[in-house]
Amino acid sequence: MNCTLRATAAAALVVGLAAASPAMAQTTEAEQNAEIEALKEAIQDLQIKLKGLEAQQAAQAEAQAGKSDESKITVGPGLSISKAGKSAGLTGRLHWDVGLYPTDVDLNDFDTGTNLRRGRLGVKGEAGGFSYNLTVDVGGSSVGGNEIDIDEAAIYYSPSKMIKVGFGKMKIPVTFEESTSSNDISFIERSMPVDMFTDKTLGPKAVNAQVWVYGKQSLVEAAIHAQNYTTREGLGGGGEDLGVTLRGVFAPIKTKTSAVHIGGWVDRSEGPYDAARWGYRTELNVANAKLLYGSSEKTIDGMLHYGLELAYLNGPFWAQAEYINGTIEKPSDADVEGDGYYVQAGYVIGGAKRYNMKKGAWSAPKVKSPFPGKGSGVVEVAGRYSLVDFGDDTSSTHHGKQSNFTLGLNWYLTNNTRIMFNSIHVDLEETKGDARDDPVTEDFWVHGMRWQYKW
Repeated sequence: MNCTLRATAAAALVVGLAAASPAMAQTTEAEQNAEIEALKEAIQDLQIKLKGLEAQQAAQAEAQAGKSDESKITVGPGLSISKAGKSAGLTGRLHWDVGLYPTDVDLNDFDTGTNLRRGRLGVKGEAGGFSYNLTVDVGGSSVGGNEIDIDEAAIYYSPSKMIKVGFGKMKIPVTFEESTSSNDISFIERSMPVDMFTDKTLGPKAVNAQVWVYGKQSLVEAAIHAQNYTTREGLGGGGEDLGVTLRGVFAPIKTKTSAVHIGGWVDRSEGPYDAARWGYRTELNVANAKLLYGSSEKTIDGMLHYGLELAYLNGPFWAQAEYINGTIEKPSDADVEGDGYYVQAGYVIGGAKRYNMKKGAWSAPKVKSPFPGKGSGVVEVAGRYSLVDFGDDTSSTHHGKQSNFTLGLNWYLTNNTRIMFNSIHVDLEETKGDARDDPVTEDFWVHGMRWQYKW
């Protein structure tokens, strides 16, 4: 702006003198002096304006510099503070569940009740390429009480936009559904095969060192991890044995409203452990009964797990599917094997899921018209079929098949609040359950509800 004004003043002077020169020969001296005085006054006015604009520009620059040094505090759901590229904030989530179970099914710990599934409070921040996350949790199953536990504690460094490294207790890179936050999954619990094969045996949160490599349409994750649950689940005696995990993701289609996701992962973990096992609740974590349960019984050499991922997004419609296979390798007896898969799809009314390339997973729909207020929020309807097969009666502790069909309805009141309803039809075929002597063949319905708040 300063250069422009100076150039304008000089041009005015040159043009004025040029215009005056031929006229000088034909005008009197008095007329010439009058024209010169007029030009001087014009130049003086331009100089005054120039000085004023320079002072205004300097004041704006000073104010902007002062503003950038001020701390910005955001109060709402949660609390965040940012200043000059540095930030810190409080995070958390509350997931309250209610489960309605049948009264005519003879299973232990299979009763109607309520449960604080997740009660997390954490702090996270970043500065100078480094970031951190520390979260504690008092939620879990409804049996055994709620104890304070470190859910995540990790430090990250990003040398560039394409690479991030991290160390601490955090998720290892397994499955599409585990990569989706529990705040954003479309059913109250992740699918049965995901929980059975990864939740206790591998973690999925464990002390590990991890690296992420990002592309515009790709993601590669790799981790070296400890067996974090060995002591808690009675799987190990002694030190923590190591595992290696690798996950790769490619999105041949990725726009704001559509995506195609293709991915896969593999984990190889060491042994020996004492009686490594698979098993989980029936896609609702209120009652403690594990309807399908598998165990190696004896010390093992190691474990191999892998999975394949597929997901699709087109506006309000979404679908996803995964296949998971596991092998517990034994030194002398036959290996223990199992596999499973799920297929699920849904439709969002008033919004749409989003595909997050940084995670290779879904993010929840944005609520543009929250309730209460002028809008009615966002509604999602979904269906899922899942199956896990432990095969025929190869041992006294590992056999049977379980399949679930789930209908889900989700109401996103705001971007922070959601109510979820699930009805689950469970089909058991000669399953060996936790703390149960005889195989069970049953089919029945289970109903669940969740009130969720996140910040």
